[in-house]
Amino acid sequence: MDFFTTFYQILSLFILIAVGWGASRLKLLDQHFVKTLSVFVIKVTLPAMIIKSMQFDFSVEVLWDSAYMFLVGIGMYALMIALSYGIVKFSGFTGARANALQFLIIFGNVGYMGYPVMASIFGDEGVFYTALFNIPFNFLMMSLGVYLMTRKNSGDSEDGKGPLDASPGEEKSFKGKLRRLKVLINPGIVATFTGFTLFLLSIEIPGPLFRSMDILGEATTPLAMIIIGANLSRVALGSVFREKALYGLVFLRLILIPAFLFGLLTLLGVEGFLLKVPVLIFSMPAAANAVVFAVMYEGDADFAAKGVFFTTLCSGVTLPIIAYMLLG
Repeated sequence: MDFFTTFYQILSLFILIAVGWGASRLKLLDQHFVKTLSVFVIKVTLPAMIIKSMQFDFSVEVLWDSAYMFLVGIGMYALMIALSYGIVKFSGFTGARANALQFLIIFGNVGYMGYPVMASIFGDEGVFYTALFNIPFNFLMMSLGVYLMTRKNSGDSEDGKGPLDASPGEEKSFKGKLRRLKVLINPGIVATFTGFTLFLLSIEIPGPLFRSMDILGEATTPLAMIIIGANLSRVALGSVFREKALYGLVFLRLILIPAFLFGLLTLLGVEGFLLKVPVLIFSMPAAANAVVFAVMYEGDADFAAKGVFFTTLCSGVTLPIIAYMLLG
């Protein structure tokens, strides 16, 4: 695949982001609709895409590859977590801003951007491996991600309690445990396990249902890109470029981490999908959910929005280059 083919595929996604941005600025999309659309994508179209993408004939080779993807995902996220603590401490940030920066470092935009990019470049096989690779991501996002946006910090409220801090009684109650379990068992996780079970048992989805899921899944890419654009439309452009920390974030997320992972896996003799999928996933801009979580849990939503916007903007340059280097 030549550079321009790769560039055009990714450029088409950024044009859709621009459509979402313009529609929001022109008041054609309001925030309530965008939020509702986000829920629809996460709970309906993305699960359909994941399950449909896993309709492959069972093979031991694919099973081993799946286990590899899962383990690489765990290892890389462990590294990102350790790295984020050191960088945040070095940055001198405290309180909600430190929490937001750490979130932006650890979590990439897998749901809204990772799957569409993989589908665009690799098709169903890319989505299949991405879904398995992202099992650790989903659990970490809904556990560590929530913790980061709600943890006690010197810059938080006077009583030192975050919005999700529970009383000792509530912490041990059945209701409290059930609430945390429901957060972890999200539609993406359910779809991944459902699709993988169908793969293991070689169960084919009936024709009409498969076609319906295919149509729904194909809606994920345009809707997700429009949602990203609409959310980015609320960011004040001038203030973004004055945030010095964001330049370091871009270098780390979009250049250093992908280069490190590529070098490590290449040294280990990894090639093909097992090399390309992890590297591309860790080339994604910061997770859009950083803004959602910051708003929901009273974190630094302004800094989170700037981080998401700037990394997404810069990924328009870095993603085509990285994809071309992997595919060329």
